[in-house]
Amino acid sequence: MNVTTKLTMQVVRECMEQGFAAQGQKWSESLKAKYVRAMTSLKSTMLFGMKPGETYAGYILGENGQADYHLFLLPDKPARFRLSLQDAQSWADSVGGAIPSQAELRFLFCMVYSAFLGNELHWSETVSEEHPNLAWCSSVNSEGLWAPADRTFFARAVRRVYV
Repeated sequence: MNVTTKLTMQVVRECMEQGFAAQGQKWSESLKAKYVRAMTSLKSTMLFGMKPGETYAGYILGENGQADYHLFLLPDKPARFRLSLQDAQSWADSVGGAIPSQAELRFLFCMVYSAFLGNELHWSETVSEEHPNLAWCSSVNSEGLWAPADRTFFARAVRRVYV
């Protein structure tokens, strides 16, 4: 059992003890929220092999017959802040992940926006079908744009666990 799991189990135990100590009274909203976060973390760790530092972003429904999956944001960040798309993909491979797709990037901005730099563009793995030298990039605060793959932007890596 890793340290994260042990700490999460401790939080769950504390919540249960405080809840039982209330002798049937309703849990406070903050205690409920703490318990739900801890249980979600514990379930993600136990069910999907969540690794230290990873952030569980959510469940993604597969499209066009593709499998559904759980999406994790990896904690790693490249040594150089800005990378070309090819360098970003090579870096993501080296840390056991992939650059998120255009849809995943938007989802990540909604679910774990604090992990991204608000005005800075981040690469997605989505390449234009009409212009293969263009890839989608976006920031938390922008709609996004197609940019030449040799430009340099920020990158994050994700891990997908298919179900």
